[in-house]
Amino acid sequence: RIAQYAEFLSFNRNTDKISVEGNFDYYSADNITNNDFTRENVARLFEDVRKECNCEDLPERTVKEKFYRELPLKQNPAYGDTRVNMDLSVVKVATNIYYRDQDVLQGVRWSEALDMVFKSNWEQDKTLKFQYFASPYGYMRHFPAVKWSDERYAMTYDPRTRSWYTEAMTSPKDIIILLDRSGSVYKRKRIIAAQIVNNILDTLNDNDFANEENLRLLRESLDTYDSRFAANVSIALEKAFQILADFRLIKKNSSQCNQAIMLITEAVYYDSKNIFQEHNWQNNTPVRVFTYQLETDIEDAKILEFMACSNKGYYVNISLMEEIREKILPYLNVMSRPVNFKRKQEPIWSYLYIDLADRRYTNWLWRKIEGNRQREVFLDHAKREFMRNHKMLTSENHFLLQETHDYEKYAIRQKFDYMTTVSLPVYGRRKEDIDLIGVAGIDVPIKLLYSLIPHHILGVNGYAFIVTNNGYILMHPGHRPEFENITKPTFNRVDLLEVEILEDSSEPRLFGKPIVQFREDIVQKPMGEVALNIKFALDDMRTLYSPLFYLTQKQQCGSKTKLVKKTIDNVFLSTHSGLTRWKIFNLQVKEKHYDDKGERENLWGKRSIDEDWYKRAVEESINKEGKEEDLFIYSAPFETSGYEYDNMITSTSAIFVNAKGKKTPVAVVGLQFNYRTMNQIYKNITTKNPLCINKNKPCYTCDSVDLTCFILDNNAYVVLSDEIEYTGRYIGDIKPEIMYHLVKNGVYQEIRMFDYQAICQKPPKAKIKNAASSTVSIFRKIVENLLQVTNWTLATILFLVTSIIGGPDYESSKNETLAYERLEINKTVPTPCDQQMWLFTLNETFDSVGSFTKTNLQCSW
Repeated sequence: RIAQYAEFLSFNRNTDKISVEGNFDYYSADNITNNDFTRENVARLFEDVRKECNCEDLPERTVKEKFYRELPLKQNPAYGDTRVNMDLSVVKVATNIYYRDQDVLQGVRWSEALDMVFKSNWEQDKTLKFQYFASPYGYMRHFPAVKWSDERYAMTYDPRTRSWYTEAMTSPKDIIILLDRSGSVYKRKRIIAAQIVNNILDTLNDNDFANEENLRLLRESLDTYDSRFAANVSIALEKAFQILADFRLIKKNSSQCNQAIMLITEAVYYDSKNIFQEHNWQNNTPVRVFTYQLETDIEDAKILEFMACSNKGYYVNISLMEEIREKILPYLNVMSRPVNFKRKQEPIWSYLYIDLADRRYTNWLWRKIEGNRQREVFLDHAKREFMRNHKMLTSENHFLLQETHDYEKYAIRQKFDYMTTVSLPVYGRRKEDIDLIGVAGIDVPIKLLYSLIPHHILGVNGYAFIVTNNGYILMHPGHRPEFENITKPTFNRVDLLEVEILEDSSEPRLFGKPIVQFREDIVQKPMGEVALNIKFALDDMRTLYSPLFYLTQKQQCGSKTKLVKKTIDNVFLSTHSGLTRWKIFNLQVKEKHYDDKGERENLWGKRSIDEDWYKRAVEESINKEGKEEDLFIYSAPFETSGYEYDNMITSTSAIFVNAKGKKTPVAVVGLQFNYRTMNQIYKNITTKNPLCINKNKPCYTCDSVDLTCFILDNNAYVVLSDEIEYTGRYIGDIKPEIMYHLVKNGVYQEIRMFDYQAICQKPPKAKIKNAASSTVSIFRKIVENLLQVTNWTLATILFLVTSIIGGPDYESSKNETLAYERLEINKTVPTPCDQQMWLFTLNETFDSVGSFTKTNLQCSW
């Protein structure tokens, strides 16, 4: 509806010119006033007519300075803490666009009536998140009205570089970028050339087969190539045309009729007409040519303009950083003309993304996190220096006294609102409209899609997932989009093959034919079914679906009454439908996890059926005929400190209903034990040995110096130990020789697993200095070295003089600076990588490994 009404409004738009200095105004997302939505505040906006107006019926607007309107906002439960106005939309203009540009004002005027469509859509479907219309002229109408974030990153938002816009705006395209790397392109021209490439890369999307990791590598390589020799444009063009021609023959991977060459150079030294005649014109010009000149030479400009215009492209001269984006993005309008001529309303679903974030969001956040780490290192050094030298703080504003700082908000876990967007191209219906006039879009939160899944039909360990038309994950329980409290750099480029790992012996990245065919069938959307054996990891790639370690009621130490009275902190029952009931026995736990109203905080974080402890309990018991009521699964938090009071050991058991020879899980019951209390009971039991009556014979318990005792879970992680700091750690990291024999004796089975979503910390690529300025650099280094020798000589003489005759006491600021430089942390770049790991599961039966009653402690493990 948004696209249809936008086409109607555009067709009937008023083309009268709007005065830039006139009184035309609109609601600006950057300048809207975030007032409380009250009668008093609304009335205050109309001071001139206050006496004669009914404040209940006042229109929600007034004209303020800078041609903007003020608009009261209020909270809405559907939008969390964001204050909104559900009656109107706001206009967001890209930062590099003049907000009083004639095209912007014209578009804002005719699109204002879309507010009625936005509001009507929302009233019909309250699950709608955000609705908008974006124009090639750089403005976007956004509903509901919100105050745009003042975060510097959010202020640079430009809808024209987002995937939902570019995918709807153009059809798939094949593009070759030719970058002049001659020695004369250096300093400012090289920086501008790199920014041109970056802006072009920003417009590529999944439908262009633009792999996100390859785009990142291209960006990082722009500062590392070596400039040399002269640019031979003719050879480059001939090679580019040949590559595109070969690609057109591969119909499966080619965009066919939407190909382009982007030439970025300062000059052209060869006549390229023959190349165009041979490779492009005689083939009905299937390749467009866009030329971007880095110089201002008129003769070169004429040649470059001819090259572009004779090949269905356009030419621009770029000499300022500020004009790059506006001179690059119009190429999308040209590439969109085939789409405009087809005039098909086909909805486009974008890949997974975060609101307002673009592809470089992770690197931006990572720099903030490293800034916090660096700050802590510097603060610790400064505090030690003040204490060691007995310095006095001379100002209340000293940085050691500051309780807050700009980066502190990045030290806490970020909350990300994952979503996808459905977008449609908006066609120009007038005869003169040869380009698309914009894109209409609606945000769809992933939480909404997840809520529509019939979990009661799928079962506990069954799951539903969604992939894009390119096979990337949109929603999947095996998708891990975050690390260290921020998003991974390619969290939205995880392929289905990278989360569904076949249970076979294939080497990394050599995916088996069954899973490849399964992926292809899903993308191509045929109906059918298939059975595959999949390895599915839990607990952030620490455990697998497998037979689990268990204890029966007969094996529990002590009576049931004593356990309840002394060790149990709380008991709970979680049903398959998501209902959870619980009872607290420990008042300290109640005070920590419950508010004054008795409301329970989110102890586990997700729906019970989505929790790993729920899945493990059901998975273990599902194949235990007649024994499921005796099975309890025990687990401790991973890599946690056993000294903390609120750490809990969780014990769960599944409840099944049997009918007609089949059983289905209906609930999981569980108990939580305080770790320190449970560990004390464990020590009381394991330090007593009934064979220690005869003091003349050697007697060993877990308290002995020669012994270290462990209770392990099904995946070889420590649940209890006499060394409390081992809690939740993998036994192979603590005692690898023990793990070796446990595997050798068949206690644990090792399973090879690949993590295709891992993140590695790599140092940033070093920049290569320009070859053209190497001579100048060498001369400069010689001069600097001579000056350093001179300074050293003078400093030595001064030191000897002051040592003899005495001088004032002073502290070298240079030495202090050097001390901070030595404390600089090693900067890294989070980079996607593959990791191989071995996970372990407990075998149901295994050979005996001996007992302590027979050993003389001469064993090797």
